[in-house]
Amino acid sequence: MPLFDAGEAPRRSTSSLGPNLKPNRPNPYAPPFSVVADIDRATRPQTMPRIVAAAIGLIAGEFLIGAVQVTLMNLGRGSYHVAFGVSLAGLIGSLWIYGLYRRHNWVRWLAIVSAGLGVLGVIWGPSRFSNPWQVLLERIQVVAHLTAAILLCLPAAGYWYGRRSASPERQ
Repeated sequence: MPLFDAGEAPRRSTSSLGPNLKPNRPNPYAPPFSVVADIDRATRPQTMPRIVAAAIGLIAGEFLIGAVQVTLMNLGRGSYHVAFGVSLAGLIGSLWIYGLYRRHNWVRWLAIVSAGLGVLGVIWGPSRFSNPWQVLLERIQVVAHLTAAILLCLPAAGYWYGRRSASPERQ
């Protein structure tokens, strides 16, 4: 039994919503609705807080110490190894500092997590350096990174990187 006769056109609905659709009513099973407001760039601070600048400076110093360590480790292997290691450390350090400067929150969290892993590595991992200067440089490097991570966890740094729960009064 056909739904409509081949000679007549199918019935069209007069509603713009369609033949079986009714205007929307509130869904009783929907989650509660709340307005989410992002922090727009006009309300975020335009000048970098001193603690963020100090953290970026500590991370830059850490990468410089890393370049010195790469140089000391590869002196006996040849100048190619030294140049490659210093170039790689410089590239990674430059990208890291640029990401922190450009307010990328994921770079901030990467710095915090890597500081924690660095501390765990120093505590549980045996030192891979035989030269006492390299051991000292490694300890200075970890302390600088840990200090930078602590500075990046402060409320003013969180507000600079766009954390919504931080307020400008906490700077």
